[in-house]
Amino acid sequence: MIRNAVINFLAENACAGKQTVDPDQKSDTLSEKNVNTARSENVSLRALAEDKFPCLEELADTLELIIRASACRETVVISGSDESLYLAFGRCRGLHKDTMIFRSLFEPQVNSFSYTPGVLIAADPAKLTLRAEIYADSDADEIRVFSREKLTEDSSLKYGDNLEPEEFFLNGDLTQVPGYREFARRIGYITGVINSSGRTLKKAVTARRAVFSTGGIRRFSAGALKNFISRLVRERVLKVRDESYLYLGFADACRQETDMSGDGKEHSATDGPELFVSFTPEKLFSIRDGRIYCDALAGSVPVEQGDALIRDPKNLNENRIVADFIDDRLRTISDDVQRMPVKLKRLSYITHLLIEISGNIKNNISTEEIIRLLHPTPATLGYPREEAVRVLDGCGALLTGMYAGTAGMTYGGCSTALVMLRSALFRNGEITLYGGAGIMGESDPLSEWKETGLKMTAVLKRIIPEDDVARVLAKINMMKSGE
Repeated sequence: MIRNAVINFLAENACAGKQTVDPDQKSDTLSEKNVNTARSENVSLRALAEDKFPCLEELADTLELIIRASACRETVVISGSDESLYLAFGRCRGLHKDTMIFRSLFEPQVNSFSYTPGVLIAADPAKLTLRAEIYADSDADEIRVFSREKLTEDSSLKYGDNLEPEEFFLNGDLTQVPGYREFARRIGYITGVINSSGRTLKKAVTARRAVFSTGGIRRFSAGALKNFISRLVRERVLKVRDESYLYLGFADACRQETDMSGDGKEHSATDGPELFVSFTPEKLFSIRDGRIYCDALAGSVPVEQGDALIRDPKNLNENRIVADFIDDRLRTISDDVQRMPVKLKRLSYITHLLIEISGNIKNNISTEEIIRLLHPTPATLGYPREEAVRVLDGCGALLTGMYAGTAGMTYGGCSTALVMLRSALFRNGEITLYGGAGIMGESDPLSEWKETGLKMTAVLKRIIPEDDVARVLAKINMMKSGE
C-alpha cells in the first residue's frame, strides 16, 4: 500500500531498537548513536518522510491509523489557514523555532506557551500529500510511541469502547452555568455600566456553559477519546474545505499527570483523560511571506437574518470597535496596513460581520509578542480591555481558561493563531459546550441567551447526527423557572 512508506518510517524511527531509514525517502538516519550525540552536543536532529496518496480516502485511512496506533502523552490537531492539517504527538526537549505549537489561555494577562512536538504529521488534503517528521531530541517515550504491530494493522482497528456524544446530549442531565436569571442579571449590569454617563466602556463579552452529564454512568477512556479524534480527523480530511478552523487538544492525564491548561506546568490530574475541541470561525492572525493577516469578526445574527446584518447599526458598531483595535495594534508592528471593507461571513448556522486587516510585519517580532499585543481582542473580551475586565469580574462574568484562548502552529515559514471559540470540553464524564456574546448598550438578555446557544450548534453539527441538533439546541435555550 502507498501508506507503507510513512508507516515504515514511523515504526523504524519512533520505536525502540534499531533505527533505519529507507534512503529512497531522502531522510536523515536517526541511529541511537546519532541521537545520543545530538543530545550531548545540544544539536537538533530530525528525520522526515514524504508520500503522495492517490485519493482522499487513502490519506484519511493513514491519518486515522496513526492516531489510533499512537500511545502518546499528548496529541494536538490544528488546521492551518492554507487548509493543511497538522497532527502533533508529544513534546520535544528543546524548542525548534521553525516548528512550534503554541497556546495561551483566555485571561487578562496573556501568557503564551510554546513547544516543539516529538512527532509531527503534516497533511495537505488538497495536494494529497503527507509529511512525517520526528524530532530526535525528544525524550525516548515521547518519540517511541508508535507500535509497528498496530501501525501495520488494517485501518479498521477499533478500540473496545466508542464515544457517542448524542448519549450525553439527548439522555444526560443538563446544567446551565449560569442559569438564565443570573445570565440576564449580568447582561443588565453590563449594559447599565455602558449606558451610564462618564463611563468609557463600549463593549464587554460574556459567555455561558451547557454541561451535559450521565451522572457518572459513562466516563471517558483514553481509547474512546482517541477513537473520537480519529473520526473527526477523517471527516475533516474528506471534506477538504470547511467553514471553520479545527483545534483538538488531547491529554491522557492518567499517564502523564498533566492537563491541557496550556501553561507549560505539571498538574495533578486523577480524573482521567481530557479533550478540548474547537470548530472556530476566527483566526487571531496568520503570517506568510512576511505579511500578517487578521480577522475582525464581530456582530452576528441567525443565518436567516443575514442579509439585514450589513445594515444593522448595533452590529456594525460592535464590529468597528474590534477592527479599530486590531488596526491600531498592527500599526505598531507593521507597515503598509490595509483594511478591507466590512462584509458578511456566512456560516451554515450563523452570519457574522468581518473586516480583514493585513500589514507587512517588522523583523524580530515573535509570535508570543504578537499574541500578547492582540489577544484578547474586543471580540472576546471587550473594550477598553482594563475596564471590561473590571466590569466582567465585578458581576461574575469573567470566564478564564481554554475557551476563547488561542492555539496555533508555526511550520514551513508560516504561522497561524486561532481563537478557540465554538468549543467543547470532554472531561470527568461530562461534555461542556461554550457560547459567548458581545454585549453593547442596547443588548437584550433573551436575544443574547439565544445567540450563545446558537453558537454552540457549531460543535453539535459536527459531533452528533443532524436530526438531533434542533432537539439539543431547544434544551440549551430552555429557561428553567427559578434559575
